[in-house]
Amino acid sequence: MSLPWVEKYRPKIRSDLKGNDIEINSLYAFLKRWKKGISKPGILLIGAPGTGKTSAVLAIANDLNFEIVEVNASDSRNKKSVKQMVGKSTKSVNYFTSKRRLILVDEVDGLAGNSDRGGLNELIKIFKTSNYPIICTANDPESDKIKKIKKELRVLEFNRLDEFDIFELLEKISINEKIVISEEEIENIAKNSNGDLRAAINDLESFTLKHNDIVSNRDKMQSMTDMLNNIYMAKSVDEISATLSNSPSNYKFLLNHLFDETDKQCSDPYEINKAYEQIALADLTLSRIMKKQDWSLLKYFFLHLSTGLFISRNSRKYNKIEFIPEYPKFARLIGIRKRKENSITNIAISIAPKLHLSRNRFIKDYSDYFLKIINSDVGAEIAASLDVDDEIIRYINKLIFRKNLLKEFELAKKKIQSVRIKSSFKIKSEPFKLDPYLTKTMDKNPTIEKVKSSEKNIHVLDKIEKSQSSLDDFF
Repeated sequence: MSLPWVEKYRPKIRSDLKGNDIEINSLYAFLKRWKKGISKPGILLIGAPGTGKTSAVLAIANDLNFEIVEVNASDSRNKKSVKQMVGKSTKSVNYFTSKRRLILVDEVDGLAGNSDRGGLNELIKIFKTSNYPIICTANDPESDKIKKIKKELRVLEFNRLDEFDIFELLEKISINEKIVISEEEIENIAKNSNGDLRAAINDLESFTLKHNDIVSNRDKMQSMTDMLNNIYMAKSVDEISATLSNSPSNYKFLLNHLFDETDKQCSDPYEINKAYEQIALADLTLSRIMKKQDWSLLKYFFLHLSTGLFISRNSRKYNKIEFIPEYPKFARLIGIRKRKENSITNIAISIAPKLHLSRNRFIKDYSDYFLKIINSDVGAEIAASLDVDDEIIRYINKLIFRKNLLKEFELAKKKIQSVRIKSSFKIKSEPFKLDPYLTKTMDKNPTIEKVKSSEKNIHVLDKIEKSQSSLDDFF
């Protein structure tokens, strides 16, 4: 049971880190010189997933001999849980180690949401009284949720990694793993990663599983099908343990397939409840392994999937699995959701400025209403009046599935254009008229003759300007 490559090749020391050199050096200098009572007691690392925020903290902490206490902010949203999980860590002392302590609060933008009940304010109080340095991470640099935290901490923004840096690391991994892969294929993986090193390493590992001469993609899925069948038809715990010993290194992948298939292998609701309880415990164990990087807990993960799953299914019911899809249901749903999020983001970039809204506000509060309006009978005309691009209309159509939206939009564009041309012509053909007050004033002045044509009106204005010594003469 080998480690996933993302963990196997995670940087251990500062010199292993790639990209964001200025931010990494700043983080190193801050932790090296930190002392209690400084004006900015911690650092907020902001950047997209896979840019190396957490890896940078772990590697630098290792260099400077820090003990890391890691907390996921999205698991502690209210005041009580923040105080219990983060507050105690900033005050307590570990007498069993000489290492200094570093508090890492991951996904702090998950804390300050609408469901937050005093958690954010409590965290800010902790910043000011902490006995140890605090590092927070967040994914979205434009999020309104972390404005308060930005005021309290020093902010370092991590950028997506350079394609060449990713290529170099992938090439090094391919040599270590003895992968038969061309430079062109490595370059394609690096390009498609969009600066996300974690995604690039996962893609390289997937490439190996899919294209290696020993295991083709079909064989891989057939192997997973056989593995699940062997688990469900096993007559002892030892048989399941033997099957799991050959499981893929992507344990989440195995867990999700078990989640999809287990209900079909149980005889009643009681068995289903017990079986899924074991799968949930295995998932919880795996989460702790990934968070703490404590792979000694892996045996408990497999214990839940072997002994736990076997005991929970007393009836030994078995329905042969003929075929499983390449990706589990959970992954397919995530893919659908991400495609929807990408479409809405592209729509927001174009539409939000026209509605005088920020991009995040549009996505969060108005996107659903906007899509419903566009899906109405007048939706195409509204879109055309906003000068929406054809590409954006195609994104919208993918989300609302209105059959004739594109045709309606083309007709609406012609209609709006025609109306605008007529309006423009009407404005240009209007004769020049003097202000009524100015005309009345002119009547009182005997030296100026009345004129009706626009050219003479201009001449009259010139004469008035020359004949008046001050504005008081008008009143």
